[in-house]
Amino acid sequence: MIKSLTNSSSGQFTAWFFCVFAIAQFYAKKPRCKLPLSKALGNQRSEALMKIIILQIAGLLLFFIGTLVIGSLIRKTESKQIAEKLSRVSHIMFWLGIVLPELIGIVYPGLKEFDKIIGISSFSEHPIITIIGWAMLLIGIYFLIQSNLALKKIGSGYASLKLTKKVVDVKVYELTRNPMSLGYYLVYLGMSLI
Repeated sequence: MIKSLTNSSSGQFTAWFFCVFAIAQFYAKKPRCKLPLSKALGNQRSEALMKIIILQIAGLLLFFIGTLVIGSLIRKTESKQIAEKLSRVSHIMFWLGIVLPELIGIVYPGLKEFDKIIGISSFSEHPIITIIGWAMLLIGIYFLIQSNLALKKIGSGYASLKLTKKVVDVKVYELTRNPMSLGYYLVYLGMSLI
């Protein structure tokens, strides 16, 4: 089943992208805080932060397992209507399992706090790194907005709520095969550099 998910070029790119990114993050950062979390932050705050981290991990697991199950069900079904409903469920799992927990983590405790919690040093706060991060973030947001507008206007649908009726291959879709995924990657990379 996992092999079938990575057969497409976008699936292979996604898998390789996250593997390389995780390895680079692991080797680029050095531990700086060896105190237990409760001693470093206080018991109440550390418990709240651990709940957020657990929520994020649970969301990722829910999305990953759900994607595998729903993907296999979509491939087995003959009904277009059932496939569309399953596709909507996978989009809801994406928003609830990945996006919402990450947004909560950005608001509380904040991006820099996660580095302290885990015990790794942040990326350099050099102005050029920050500018590159903001540029990636803004370009990513541009791709997200433009891809959704193109799907709505040209495809007569929307990415997750109303499936498109026509294939969209103009505007930002001329630049890249999946501008929505590229937008998400750029947003997350940009946020990690800011």
